[in-house]
Amino acid sequence: MELKTLEHDFAVDAKHLGQDLTRDLKAEIAHVTDPAQCGNIVRRHFDGIVIALYVFIFLFLATALLAFYLYTHH
Repeated sequence: MELKTLEHDFAVDAKHLGQDLTRDLKAEIAHVTDPAQCGNIVRRHFDGIVIALYVFIFLFLATALLAFYLYTHH
């Protein structure tokens, strides 16, 4: 293929990609800003953060207890 053909095809593909990304972004924003979906979205993200926080606290406490046990029985 010639360089001009490749450049033209790349430009056309980039334009289509930009249009597809814009269309997908608008659809996602419409979904997120829908008041009917707001509670569900917030609850789903909040639950994930809270679960991650609980797991982190549990791992921290388990590590601290193990370190304390090993220190006292050494």
